[in-house]
Amino acid sequence: MSKVFACLCALLLIVSVGATADETVSFTAVDSQAAVGMASYTATVTGGFTMGNLDWDGFATELYAGTYGSELTCDVSGPLGAASLTLGSGTSFTGPINFTGSYPAFGGAGDPAGVWTFDFYESYDDGADGLPDATWDPIDFTLVELVIVPGEEVCFTAVDSQAAAGLASYTATVTGGFVLGGLDWAGFASTIASGTYGGELTCAISGPLGAWTVTLGSGSTYAPGATFFGSDPSVFGPDPAGVWTFDFYETYDDLSDGLPDATWDDICFLFVEGVPAGEEVCFTAVDSQAASGLVSYTATLTGGFAVGDIDWDGFASTIASGTYGSELTLNLSGPLGSATIQLGSGSTYAPGAAFAGTSALFGGAGDPAGVWTFDFYETYDDLSDGLPDATWDDICFFFNEADPCSGPNDCASGHHLRRHHRLRRHLPQLQPLGLDS
Repeated sequence: MSKVFACLCALLLIVSVGATADETVSFTAVDSQAAVGMASYTATVTGGFTMGNLDWDGFATELYAGTYGSELTCDVSGPLGAASLTLGSGTSFTGPINFTGSYPAFGGAGDPAGVWTFDFYESYDDGADGLPDATWDPIDFTLVELVIVPGEEVCFTAVDSQAAAGLASYTATVTGGFVLGGLDWAGFASTIASGTYGGELTCAISGPLGAWTVTLGSGSTYAPGATFFGSDPSVFGPDPAGVWTFDFYETYDDLSDGLPDATWDDICFLFVEGVPAGEEVCFTAVDSQAASGLVSYTATLTGGFAVGDIDWDGFASTIASGTYGSELTLNLSGPLGSATIQLGSGSTYAPGAAFAGTSALFGGAGDPAGVWTFDFYETYDDLSDGLPDATWDDICFFFNEADPCSGPNDCASGHHLRRHHRLRRHLPQLQPLGLDS
């Protein structure tokens, strides 16, 4: 793909799946100044990963009665670029009140290692006195590791959001070759008509699998080049291969002149690859023992389908220095038989290292319903002490359905589509055209 999407799931499926290489910087008792440039704070990020979105989570208290949440702003700059973030929302507030958000445009830009600067200020000085209008205590910024969402992307540049539907449309051919599990988008829009709302930015999308109307933007008036992103998991079906039509328009013609109210400087859509139905089993904080047979875990599967491949996806941390990823092993046994599976790969690894894979050892063996036993261990006891050499911070196994589209309504209903579990804690986001290297 020419651009990169990574996965939130504040919009989709919020669950905690444990460790990634995400890095958080925190500030306490910092004033939101009367204007930009009055005070700034720095933090050094260790990095070592490709950055996705920048998330924030903080508590603000007003210092000047009547100040608005939407005035809470921060200019962030660092090795990957700079951005002006609206941290809050709404009108007047008392404190402390929690504000959270996410900014996608650093996604895919590279390693965030280095010094970052955070300049907290108000977009309007309510007291007109040059003094802070609010204070943050605390506020956290998380530099989220990029997680690639599988699928196929189509992008458009300099397309008008017309005054009404049906005035202009654009087409794109999707190669496909996969089951469609949802549609993600991200882009930059600029107003043509003063006063047009982000919530009016709309697109009618149609193609081989049907037609959908999607609200691309949100909120009220916005600055030129504003970032909008989102996801619609209701856009699903079998293979999306073929020609798709995109009709960009406004739900309200602000100037009542039949002319476009806004333009997309650039916007990309990701046709997200779905994966077959099945059943998932997850474990948290389980040791990879010194040898097999020392400790095991069980899980009961409901089943009701013929199992195909078994996928796994997890994060492991070393206990013994020098242990290898390739030593991370599992003895798996259940109603369909038993197998030894190598879960990791490579040599020494950093804490929270991600390992994933697929095994076809039980493919076609039948219904997996019943009790399964998971025995996590190392093929070599590095310290020769009989103690665990590593731990799985979390790990999930997905028993895939062998033929998800075998029934007349399986793929069409969307009930047999899901996303990879590691993607659920991230926001779908792209590296927009304006950030191409």
